[in-house]
Amino acid sequence: MFATNRRGSFLVDLGIALVLAIRRVPRIDYIHTVGFERLAGSSRLLRLAVAKFLSSAAITVTLADELRWDVEPWVARKSVRIIANFVPDATPGNATIEERYAARRVLFMSNLLPEKGVSDFVELAAKFTQNGDPAKFTVVGGDAGSVEFGRLRDSVEAADLTDRIELRGALHGALKEEALSQATLLVFPSSYEFEAQPLSVIEAMAHGVPAVAYNVGALPSITGDHEAGICVPTGNLGALEDAVSFVLGSFEVWSRLSFGALARHEAQFSQSAYAGRWEEAIREVTMRDRRRARGSR
Repeated sequence: MFATNRRGSFLVDLGIALVLAIRRVPRIDYIHTVGFERLAGSSRLLRLAVAKFLSSAAITVTLADELRWDVEPWVARKSVRIIANFVPDATPGNATIEERYAARRVLFMSNLLPEKGVSDFVELAAKFTQNGDPAKFTVVGGDAGSVEFGRLRDSVEAADLTDRIELRGALHGALKEEALSQATLLVFPSSYEFEAQPLSVIEAMAHGVPAVAYNVGALPSITGDHEAGICVPTGNLGALEDAVSFVLGSFEVWSRLSFGALARHEAQFSQSAYAGRWEEAIREVTMRDRRRARGSR
């Protein structure tokens, strides 16, 4: 079951879970975000409902070890399985690795909610411009006709950065793949409190694009310990700037992280890794249910 924690949809999930329990059908909960702690804290009745729901699953799947905390008050640690998001393998672009590094294209790829950090990205571009760095900055995300996009465009113009920051709006399909294949580095400065395991970072890794990100959600387990990128304290723009400068300042550093991103994607965030972990989880629950059924005869 794809479990949700918005109040209305959670109550629907709870009803389905109760029906499955009555019919003695084992259930795997698949949790893609955090927020059960907050939901449970909103009332005594909802706390009881969250406890009933989460504790009744045979297995609870979270995206990363960092996200266990949100369910562990009600789920035994031994019942939690980690199955990360996946994105398909990317088609290599035409540029050589040397050309991609030399291009110094820094990419932001997310929606334009304030907590996703696009304002920090603009400020980062301003700092690099002031320092005479030739890096180019691109924002991918947001509907060109939206209020958020208009505000972003105004802020870029006010900072006199229209020649340094390209605003491409939301991209899909081949255009999105092209932007990723041409990027040197992804910057993900999100401070979103419900951040989990953002696909944009994993998509970048599939293209060999390392990431510099704020330390939120499951970002540390995506990038590893300087394996596919660098995480810095959330909201620390100075640390973000230093990390970006460090990666862009050395071909040796950047290429190590680039190859690390490809290897980490293949090992942990590829379709084959995802499918294999789900097969293990389903097999475990199925075998457990068969043993229960034999024992009740």
